Amino acid sequence: MLIIVLLMLCRLKLLNEIELNLTDLYFITVWIYKHEVDKSNYHKFLNDLSTIWITILKGSKYKLLIYTDDQLMFFAVIFATYLSTKLNYYIPSGRKIEVTTKLKQKLYIIYFALIAYPTIDVKEKLYARAVLKRLHFSFRNYIRKYTIEDLTMEDQFILLQYYIKSHETLAIPISPSDEKIFNAF
Repeated sequence: MLIIVLLMLCRLKLLNEIELNLTDLYFITVWIYKHEVDKSNYHKFLNDLSTIWITILKGSKYKLLIYTDDQLMFFAVIFATYLSTKLNYYIPSGRKIEVTTKLKQKLYIIYFALIAYPTIDVKEKLYARAVLKRLHFSFRNYIRKYTIEDLTMEDQFILLQYYIKSHETLAIPISPSDEKIFNAF
């Protein structure tokens, strides 16, 4: 019920007009995420959660402070879901990705989660692995269709840094097309 109300506030662009206790909201959404998720609607649920949290964090009055590995992994899953959905929309539409400060922040959080991944609790990894792999393959499909060579060197580095770390951490074999991308950089 809470998710439905928050989504309605997102759609009405009212979510940032109300006062929220982000700590309480974080604990509530994590509890729902871990205990109440219907496995058949898991991807839709993650999309809904990512929409809510991205909307909250886009508002200038909220800052995201991450103190624990659990928080890092949770937000990495939220941001990976958001970015994967966005990339999968961009691929058929012909839109190119814009590497904004907000995108860089999301990629850094995902990157740090990939660094911490070996130390994360096994149960947390199960939730995160599928989502992180989905982002990896969405990113791979995007890079295969559109070049990133027209981006600045810094932006290319950030994208490839995430992509290489994703390969290594998730044990995804490097394909010949991936080698071309790495060698071009």
